Amino acid sequence: FSCLYCENRILNCDYNPCRNGQCEMHGTVLKCLCDKGFTGPFCEIFIDKCQQNPCQGTAKCHNLIDDYICECPSDYG
Repeated sequence: FSCLYCENRILNCDYNPCRNGQCEMHGTVLKCLCDKGFTGPFCEIFIDKCQQNPCQGTAKCHNLIDDYICECPSDYG
């Protein structure tokens, strides 16, 4: 923040605003280029690949970065 009453927020790449990504400045506009598996204006949102329940039956879904894996019950081969 800057100015006498901290009314102007300064956004630039010096403050590392992109949590899971790389910061780029385009003039006065900040843009975050998110790492795989993350989204949001500041790459702060993990993309949950298991949210849609992609595994069939009673298999358990495990999130990976930008992927998922299904763990089958022991009686499945």
